Amino acid sequence: MGERRRNTRQTVKWPARLWLTETCFLAGHSVNASVHGAWVHLNWLQSELLKPGEGYRLELWPRTREKLDCVAVVRHVNRYGAGLEIREELPVSGRASSPLSRVGPHAPRTDPA
Repeated sequence: MGERRRNTRQTVKWPARLWLTETCFLAGHSVNASVHGAWVHLNWLQSELLKPGEGYRLELWPRTREKLDCVAVVRHVNRYGAGLEIREELPVSGRASSPLSRVGPHAPRTDPA
């Protein structure tokens, strides 16, 4: 099976919370991330608790900024954690690999300097 990711992942160690309901979350940390994806190692994960294709609220604390709230869709899950597709842009380098990633403060300037 070939690589299905659209963006290159980088090793990170960001604290994370994956919210199951408004009052219940799974704690863990992201071990790698790309512009629109992450693998989150969860401290406790009961089988079949997360459903592939379902969206959850994810909180991340990247070193470059304060808490980042985002929507994450489960793409892969095993007993250690979950591979997540994230709609919002994550603060990682290597942004040029996706047309969606060419917006925001790190996009190339198009106005005359």
